[in-house]
Amino acid sequence: MKSYFTFKFHIDCVSYGPERFYQVRSGDCKDYATFASYVLNQHGYTAEIVVFTWYRGDENDGHDVVAFEDERGAHLQYMSNGDLMGGVDSIQDMLQKERLRLTADRIGSYSRFPAGTINLCTR
Repeated sequence: MKSYFTFKFHIDCVSYGPERFYQVRSGDCKDYATFASYVLNQHGYTAEIVVFTWYRGDENDGHDVVAFEDERGAHLQYMSNGDLMGGVDSIQDMLQKERLRLTADRIGSYSRFPAGTINLCTR
């Protein structure tokens, strides 16, 4: 995905639909998450979008990732902005790894959405 799409932030909590993202070839974490979860789901994987808020000092922001089961349904994997981040034991484990990756003090609330969801407004 990194070689085909370019990261470009756009304000709003509604992502581009998978077809639109594929056409414009750029978007932010919500667009990557919607697209990747849709493609994974279409290829038989159980995938979902996880939206969370993170905090660092007085700063806070949100991020969207894709969690999915591997092809055998035995292990949970996740992707962030098109990068395969590897296996995790649970959604909580994934959030902890993202907290460390983002150098955040803590992760706040999170929500889970079905694969391909476009309206990710929770924050």
